[in-house]
Amino acid sequence: LSAVVNECLKDNKRLFIERGASVRTDVKGRVYTDAKWVAFVLKQLLVNALQYARGSADIEITTSASESATELKVLDRGIGIPAADLPRVFDKGFTGSNGRRERRSTGLGLYLCRKLCDALDVGLSVRSKEGEWTEFTLVFGSAV
Repeated sequence: LSAVVNECLKDNKRLFIERGASVRTDVKGRVYTDAKWVAFVLKQLLVNALQYARGSADIEITTSASESATELKVLDRGIGIPAADLPRVFDKGFTGSNGRRERRSTGLGLYLCRKLCDALDVGLSVRSKEGEWTEFTLVFGSAV
């Protein structure tokens, strides 16, 4: 996982520098999946974190593991997602109130992430507190 995360950060370093992003990582573990598609999902989550940051982005990427699964979490301290929008963030074409306000959202990024994760048998979930943070979790190696 650390190789995929590091590659994704390296490939997008210019964007992180332009946005004044602070990215902390603590990624360990090995999972068996398609690195290319996991990198696509991770890039989408990171771009969203930058897009909906308050000022400079503050992002943490961490892992935790149990006997049956490894979780990769992407936490940002941005504007958060309103509770009413959370159940629909992975729906095709859904932009949510933040996306409509920012006028930069197509409603396809998180939908594609969901489709890819479903195809890879990787769990994908989101939690958020509006105005404070958003956390996406990818779960590898568990019954999804």
